[in-house]
Amino acid sequence: ADAVTAVDAERVFVTAYPGEQAALARRNADGTAARFELVVHGLEVANGYDELTDVEELETRMAADAARRLARDLPPVGPDVALLAAQRHGLPACAGVAVGFDRLVALRIGARSLAEAMTFDWRRA
Repeated sequence: ADAVTAVDAERVFVTAYPGEQAALARRNADGTAARFELVVHGLEVANGYDELTDVEELETRMAADAARRLARDLPPVGPDVALLAAQRHGLPACAGVAVGFDRLVALRIGARSLAEAMTFDWRRA
């Protein structure tokens, strides 16, 4: 990430991600992704971005991703035709933020790791 904004000593917003690190995020004029993460006490709590609403840009990104997969001998993946159709129908400007409930619990109980806040940690599965 290229930019960090401290709210205070415990809360930080990380912004200005390289455009390649946010496949479905709108890009700013400088090529960075219109995306952020909120980090509290070193733990990512929220992740959000402005949705890409330009169908031509989305098609270009999907084609570039398919070309990278082929160059790495990975199985081909076709374009997401349902997503493209929805985009063509018209998606208004929108954004979303995901907040991890397990992360909120970890902060509340003062956990040293996320595993302490999980009922079934993957290492104990």
